[in-house]
Amino acid sequence: MQNLKDLTWDVNEWHDADGKRHISFSLNMYVRAYVRQTRGTRYRSDNHGKYARQYIECQNALKDTFRLVMDLNKFEPFGKQPIGCAINVFGPMAHRSDLSNLEKAVEDAANGQVWHDDRWIYERGHGRKGKADNDLLELHVWEI
Repeated sequence: MQNLKDLTWDVNEWHDADGKRHISFSLNMYVRAYVRQTRGTRYRSDNHGKYARQYIECQNALKDTFRLVMDLNKFEPFGKQPIGCAINVFGPMAHRSDLSNLEKAVEDAANGQVWHDDRWIYERGHGRKGKADNDLLELHVWEI
């Protein structure tokens, strides 16, 4: 699990020529791919599988990190409005996961922290994943 004292980030907020707001994150964090569930199943504390537990721990760490970075930089989350996002994930194990599952994991963690809800994502930028020596998560969010 990521220790907050080891966490580094770079975050920027700006407005483009049309006055649309952008936020760009770069975090040295591990992202665990979204764990698919079958219809009717739920995660319960007495019934966690190994991967489901790891996914939930990673989700909580990502949520805490997004909340910390947004609060420290005094950024307001995007409201109930159409937004776009692009997600890039790199790390020693990132190449072994589906890009769509990695993106879903980041989107779920950003709910309530970076944006109101991921259902407001109307546009998706080109996402990437790749093998690297160190974990890196890049997230770019913009108003539409």
